[in-house]
Amino acid sequence: MADQSRSRAGAQGATVNHEPRSLTNPMPSDLHRDQTVPEPQAEANASHGANPDGDRRKAWGLLVLVLIATVMLSLNTTTLNIALPVVVDHFNASSTESSWILLSYLLANTSLLVALGQIADRIDRRTMFLAGLAAFTISSLLLGLAPDIQVLIGLRVLQATGAAALLCNAAAIIATVFPPAELARAMGIYMSGFAVAQIAGPSLGGIVATSLGWRWLFWINVPVGLVGLVWGRRSLRHLPARPRSTGRFDLFGHSVIFVGLGAFLATVSVAGDLGWRSPAVMVGIVAPTALLPLFVVMRRRSPNPAIDPVLFRDRLFSTSMAAGFFSMMPRLALTTVVGLYYQGVEGDSPLVASVGTLPVAVAYTVGSLVSDWCTRLLDERVVALIVSVATAAGVAVLYLAFSIEHASALIPVALSILGLSHGVFLPINSTLIVKSAPASHIGSVNGMRIMFGTTGIAIATAMALTLVGSGLAATASAAFFAGDTSTLTAVDLERILKGYRLTCAAMFVVAIGGVVSCLLGLRTKSAK
Repeated sequence: MADQSRSRAGAQGATVNHEPRSLTNPMPSDLHRDQTVPEPQAEANASHGANPDGDRRKAWGLLVLVLIATVMLSLNTTTLNIALPVVVDHFNASSTESSWILLSYLLANTSLLVALGQIADRIDRRTMFLAGLAAFTISSLLLGLAPDIQVLIGLRVLQATGAAALLCNAAAIIATVFPPAELARAMGIYMSGFAVAQIAGPSLGGIVATSLGWRWLFWINVPVGLVGLVWGRRSLRHLPARPRSTGRFDLFGHSVIFVGLGAFLATVSVAGDLGWRSPAVMVGIVAPTALLPLFVVMRRRSPNPAIDPVLFRDRLFSTSMAAGFFSMMPRLALTTVVGLYYQGVEGDSPLVASVGTLPVAVAYTVGSLVSDWCTRLLDERVVALIVSVATAAGVAVLYLAFSIEHASALIPVALSILGLSHGVFLPINSTLIVKSAPASHIGSVNGMRIMFGTTGIAIATAMALTLVGSGLAATASAAFFAGDTSTLTAVDLERILKGYRLTCAAMFVVAIGGVVSCLLGLRTKSAK
């Protein structure tokens, strides 16, 4: 596989580097200002590779462990989203408190990804993974016992911290145990876990909340977490040795990220309610940009900065990060507003609306599983470009669905295109990023990858929710978002459709940004 890829790339005038960067395959020299030392278990793994079949079984066993943890984390989000009104009603929470049940998790999880990833690069991944799983499991138990809404929100922060520790390690563990020839396949299976949770989560959340009560939305994580802890304690001992970062932890830099990104995400999340022209929103968006100069200071004062600009000197790395940022935005944002369309325009129930958006999740699952097969036929960068074009095409089809009368049958077609293309793209994109990163920085790089993607999702979702209702009066907008079609006039419906067309047009521009990024990556010679 690797030889075929190199041959194809050579014909295009570029050479693909299929090995994760390490001490024998470095990034520019100043990235390795910090020293690296082998993992503590290096001696125990000295014979790694002596039994290829045994190593392969251990690798797949670790993949299953990571996949189970991923599904648990994702189900925790999707089940709570659908059952949130039950939790809000139990605590008689205000609208602000109900928003913070979800927002607290998003802010803590996203803001801590890079910091925990850098910590994982300094200690063995086994310790970080188990610590994250333990924190997530314990917080899930305590969440079900929360006496009031304030305690519940605080425990959601702890739960998000554990989830961040797991997420920043997941792809790094997979990249550590799988050879380059099998990495794309393993990444595809890992990514399929998110789609499985998206498909099963809403139904499972409704069943659990209705039959067992909202507390079991959190308690169902506990037995899974305990099994994972026992399994992980044994199987993670088989992680092979790797270079380990020992430079000083960049507390200042991570504090800047936490404050700046947290403020930005909090602002974007409420922008749809307050209005983008609200002074509070404008300050919340502009103020974090004032922290950007601190990254220059951070780069100069820390030998191991939280986000090292040297990483972006590798054009394959930088274009892959950009492509990942742009590609995350259309699929999730458009899926959200399509679900709203089914309820606010067609008058469907939430359950029927969730069924209407299933094509994107099913297609995403299929795409993630066939991603490796695609890279066996074509260079992975070529595949990434093709599916990026397909994403733009899917957005265009959705635009037509909202432009042509009685063309709603095009909606599932568009969602299927978006899901399939993104399912193929994401494992390839993740693999390219991991491969082009130094081995001693994979944890922080993976955290950075997820952080960029989550930020893109927050921006795109807020933008889409604003645009779809931008032409409505306050009363009509409230009725639309509440799914009450009885008070909407024909003029209101036409304005809503115009808002959907504006949303699709904006997401098309974003998708083109992904295409351009992939084109630049295709023309790049990755450093050996």
